[in-house]
Amino acid sequence: MVLYQAKDYKDMSRKAANIISAQVIMKPNAVLGLATGSTPVGAYEQLVEWYNKGDIDFFTGNFCKPGRIQRTFRRQ
Repeated sequence: MVLYQAKDYKDMSRKAANIISAQVIMKPNAVLGLATGSTPVGAYEQLVEWYNKGDIDFFTGNFCKPGRIQRTFRRQ
C-alpha cells in the first residue's frame, strides 16, 4: 500500500485525479470502481476540468450496473 501526503483537500484531490487519469491513460479499458459520497468529489471535479480542457479523454467506456453491461459508447 502506498500512502500519499497532501497539504490540503485540493492537493489530495489533484493527487487522486492524477492516479485515476494515469490508470486510464496506461490501460484505456481499465475497470474503475469509483467511490461515492462527498470525499472524492474534488478528484472528480479535477477530472472533469481536465476533460473539458482536453487534457484527458475518456474515449470509450462500458458502464456497468450490477450484473450487466448497460451501455458502450465511443466518442465521435
